[in-house]
Amino acid sequence: MIVSQAYANMKKQQVLHVPPRMAQCVLRDSESIVLRTRHNMDRTTCTIRTYIREDKPEKKEMYLTDGWFEFKKANQLRKGDKLQFQLSDPPDVVVVDIVRRRGLKIN
Repeated sequence: MIVSQAYANMKKQQVLHVPPRMAQCVLRDSESIVLRTRHNMDRTTCTIRTYIREDKPEKKEMYLTDGWFEFKKANQLRKGDKLQFQLSDPPDVVVVDIVRRRGLKIN
């Protein structure tokens, strides 16, 4: 995933949307997931929230809430950074690697 301007916004507690296929086939009824990383905030637990649209009840949307905003902020995600995700088996941990866009310097 390439970090967009919206995801890079540090003023809003932006959630991380889970791709629909992963939500339906892998995470299903999970309530949380642990982020493992070599960056800041290794072993952060994120709450998984589920949303079902009234017009499409068969389509379940999932996103990471509690924990994600703190992880994003601690790692100073910026527009253009690339996030690489690798899900464990069983799917209770996701490894997150951050590839900084060229020319980005973190203080």
